[in-house]
Formats: sequence, C-alpha cells, structure tokens
Amino acid sequence: MEQEGSLSFFELNRRLNEMPEFDASAPGSTKRTLYGFAISLFAYCCSFLIQHLPLSAEAEVTALCAVVAVEIIGVSMIVWYSRSEFRGVNRPVVNFAKQLDHDLPHHFELIAWLQSQPLHTLKRHASMARFRKERFAQKLPLIAGSIPTLGLVPVAVALYFQIRELAAGRHPGIVDFVAGFIIVLLYFISWVSALMKSRLEGMEMYLQTALEAKRGD
Repeated sequence: MEQEGSLSFFELNRRLNEMPEFDASAPGSTKRTLYGFAISLFAYCCSFLIQHLPLSAEAEVTALCAVVAVEIIGVSMIVWYSRSEFRGVNRPVVNFAKQLDHDLPHHFELIAWLQSQPLHTLKRHASMARFRKERFAQKLPLIAGSIPTLGLVPVAVALYFQIRELAAGRHPGIVDFVAGFIIVLLYFISWVSALMKSRLEGMEMYLQTALEAKRGD
C-alpha cells in the first residue's frame, strides 16, 4: 500500500487533477454554458426520434418546430454565457496571460513535491513515463488515424450532411442515425486516447523537470 504523499502515477495524476482551474468567466457561467450544450444536444436527439413517432403530419411539423426552438435556446445560452471571450480581439490573449499567472505557483508546488521524492524513484517513474509516451505515439495513429488532429471536423461534416438531408425534406433513417452515432463514438474514443496521451506527456515533463532540478542540487 502506497503511503499518502509518496510518488506513484496514481498520486501524481490525483495532484494534477486537483490543481485549481482558471476561469476567466463570470461565476456560474461555465455551468450555464454546459447546460446550454446539454439542451442543444437533447433537442438534436429528439429531432431524430420525432419522425419515428406515430404522429400526424401537422403534429410532426409542430413538434419539429418546437425542438428547433429549444435547440436555438440552448445555442443562445452557449453564446451568451461565453460572450466574455468575444468582447475583443485581445481578450483570449489577456485571459491566457492571467491563466499563466494563476498556474505559476501550483506548477512549482508540484515540482517541489516531486523533488522531495527519492532520486531512484524519480528515475524509475520518469523512465516509465517516457516509455509509455513513445508507445502511445505508435499506437494512437492505429486507433484514430488523424482524427485528433482534425478535431471536431469529422463530426461537423457528418452533422452538416444530416442537416442538409433534413432541409431537403429527406428525413435520415435508422442507418444514417447509426452511422452518425458510430462517427461520434469513434471520435469520443480517439478524444479520450488523445487526452490520455496528453496527460502522460504532462507527467513526463514534470518528472523530467524535477529529476533535472534534483540532479543539479
């Protein structure tokens, strides 16, 4: 059983997770933005379900209009509660500078904790992190190709074609819905893998920085 405070990847990950996040937005706005995203996603899913319900043509049109209205409300919430990022061209740069100031003491606090660990323990963990990072670099392209590089582009393209079909009066069938779900699922898997690789790279950088500092003492 690892003693609390002794170095392990679990403990290092816990400390990284507990580092306070910088939030330049107004209090509570981030949570409201997430609510807006959830509302939009719920309305989008309902638009697929409505066409499979035993409704008359008039009722189906009414239901679709209501769903579109709800989705617009969700998107409006996202835009409104994240508007601080768009008040000026320099706003994102200013917020990034504030984030660096916010992260600075927590960054060196974590390095100081790593430096307090035995040298051989630091070497072992740094070596393991470097090895697994190289393995991730080899395996991730096999899982996701270049999806992490493309970002949300694949999902946005799939969404565009579905909206175009709806606008043309051709309601997507179950096959289209399943295909879209698979695309989103594959993107989610690649996104999680990319997050794991990013966290591993962060661990390795912290371990190497602490190791070099400890050797220089």
